[in-house]
Amino acid sequence: MNVGKIVVAISGKGVMLQHLLLHQQEYHYQVVGVIASKDTAAGLVYARKLDLPTLVCDFDAQEQATRKLTPWLQHHAAEAIILAGFTRRFPAVAGFEHHTISTHPSLLPKFGGEGMFGMNVHRAVFDAGETTTGITAHMVVHGFDEGHYVAQVATDISKCRNAKEVQSKVLAVEKHFYPHLIRTLVAKHWDDDWSKIPTLKYRDADFLAATGRKQCS
Repeated sequence: MNVGKIVVAISGKGVMLQHLLLHQQEYHYQVVGVIASKDTAAGLVYARKLDLPTLVCDFDAQEQATRKLTPWLQHHAAEAIILAGFTRRFPAVAGFEHHTISTHPSLLPKFGGEGMFGMNVHRAVFDAGETTTGITAHMVVHGFDEGHYVAQVATDISKCRNAKEVQSKVLAVEKHFYPHLIRTLVAKHWDDDWSKIPTLKYRDADFLAATGRKQCS
């Protein structure tokens, strides 16, 4: 099986980055670099301890960021860009328009858009009385959360008592869902335009079984 070479873009602690690194050998992809939206992103410390190449860009200046990204991505032979806890607008990079994805902690189109990330989403989901939420992996385009849905996984939150429990349940699914999705893309769609893949649907049971969790706790 081919090994897909990916770079991971982060804005904070790099929790999902760590899960992606943990599964890379098993799931036939390789993290070849880490992009950060600020030099204080804690995930950079983790990446540098592993001697991974890193790049920090000012994503408020999109054209300048693109000029830095393009040669860096080429130098490290990256084949896809995976946003993981990245909270800024990511620019379109030539050659990567069809291979740049992110995840959103809800079943889009619900609870998406600018400013909807992290606990902002989970609070909104809980306050709306939703009994099901999930994760959407989507193509990265100019508008926040507006790209084609590559994959979705739903999870039951009917027993969750607050937004923190919703967050915990979603993260328990996501940390296994995202590496699994990348494995699927490597195995079946690596040379395809991901914006043309019919949305893949997953059950949360398989991902929760790996964590030993079933419900909110």
